[in-house]
Amino acid sequence: MVAAVAGLIAAVAARAIGEVSLTPAVVVGLVTFGVFGVLLGAGGVERVDGDGHGDGHGHGHH
Repeated sequence: MVAAVAGLIAAVAARAIGEVSLTPAVVVGLVTFGVFGVLLGAGGVERVDGDGHGDGHGHGHH
């Protein structure tokens, strides 16, 4: 979520400050999203501590 917001802010800033067309602004936003995604891990999804896998799933129904 944070990476998506950062990408959106970068795209809007590139458009406003640089007076560029939409395509370069989108590229800047995507690159920013990618960088923040790598820095945060898991493609921009903040990691959650704890074992959340299998919530609401019984082990005997497979």
